[in-house]
Amino acid sequence: MAISRQQQARQAEVARNDQALLEAARRVFARDGANASVNAIAEVAGVGVGTLYRRYNGKAALYERLLVLSNQQWSAAVH
Repeated sequence: MAISRQQQARQAEVARNDQALLEAARRVFARDGANASVNAIAEVAGVGVGTLYRRYNGKAALYERLLVLSNQQWSAAVH
């Protein structure tokens, strides 16, 4: 079953927002540490807080995702 152009556009937007959130989270966590706020992360990413919460349950879930990605990159570099 083929997906429509509208669905493809939506999937691309979701992927862009997720990438923006991850990059923003890295910067905000590096700057603010444990005091980083979801509002600051969303603002730096250029998305609304609702967008962040649709993808992640909160700051801890976003941080955990960053850790998983970091471990995957480290593992790939080692191998």
